[in-house]
Amino acid sequence: IMSNETRSNRSGTVKIRVRVVVESPNLDALESRFAPNDLGAVLGAALLATRHATEIYGKRDGCCRGYGGSMHMLDRSVGFMGSTPILGSIVPIATGSAFQQKVVGDGSISVVFFGDGASEEGVIYESINIAAVMKLPILFVIEDNLHCVNTPPSQRRSPQFCRGMVYNGLGVGYVHADGNKVDEIYAVSNSIIKFVRQGEPYVLHTKTYRHMAHSGPIRDESARIEDTEDIRNLHDPIRYVEDMCLDAAILAGIRESVTRHVHDAWIAAKECPEP
Repeated sequence: IMSNETRSNRSGTVKIRVRVVVESPNLDALESRFAPNDLGAVLGAALLATRHATEIYGKRDGCCRGYGGSMHMLDRSVGFMGSTPILGSIVPIATGSAFQQKVVGDGSISVVFFGDGASEEGVIYESINIAAVMKLPILFVIEDNLHCVNTPPSQRRSPQFCRGMVYNGLGVGYVHADGNKVDEIYAVSNSIIKFVRQGEPYVLHTKTYRHMAHSGPIRDESARIEDTEDIRNLHDPIRYVEDMCLDAAILAGIRESVTRHVHDAWIAAKECPEP
C-alpha cells in the first residue's frame, strides 16, 4: 500500500484508507506519501502504533530502526511498502510494485493513495496508462478534499474536465464513492478489487473534507466555499461511524481502548533509545 498525505485534521482520508485496506490481504502492497500522516493506512495494514510512533521520533525500535523518520516509512512485514514526501512520486513506485506482483503471480495487488492535487501531476497519467497497457493489478485511490493546499478545482481545471472520461480513455476502470461514508467505501472497494486481482486496474475517486488547514491544526476558513465548517461537521466521517454503532457501551469501550493504545504507544516511543 502506498498513499498521499493523511494528517490528524483529515479524518475523511484516514477513514478512506482504513476501509480500503481492510479489503486487502496481508500480502498486498500498500504505498503512501507523507508517512507521518499515514496513520490510517499504516494501522489499517496492521502496523503496531508503537512502531509507527517510535519511527516518527527516529528511535531504535521504529519500523525503519529510526532511519526513515517521519517522511520515509515502510514495513514490508504487513505490506506497507513505503512512502515518499514528493507530490505524486509514490504512484510510479506503486505501479512498479504491481508489475512485480504480476510477474510473481501470487494474486496480490497494490493500492496507492494520493490527493486530488497530486492527481494532476503528469506522472500519475503515465502510471495509469502503463498500468492499463500492461494490465497490472493496482488500485489508484484519489482522496479528493476539494483543495490543492488552498486552490479550488475551479482555478486548476476546465469546467469541462471529466475524470471518468479521462481514466476510461486511458483504459482503466473508474468508480466514484462518498469518502465520508465508511460503509460505501467498503462496498465499492470490495466490488472492484476482485477485478483488480485479474489485471484490470481501477481508479477509485473518493470525495471528503479537510477539517483544518493543509499543513496543520489551523482553522483557516478563508478558502472555504463548498466545504464550510457547518457542511464539514454535518458530514463528519467519525460521527457517521458513531451513528452506525447501535450500542453506546460498545462505542465507549472502543474509544477508551484505542485512546489508551495510542497514548501508550507515544509514551513508549519517547522512552525508546536512540539508534
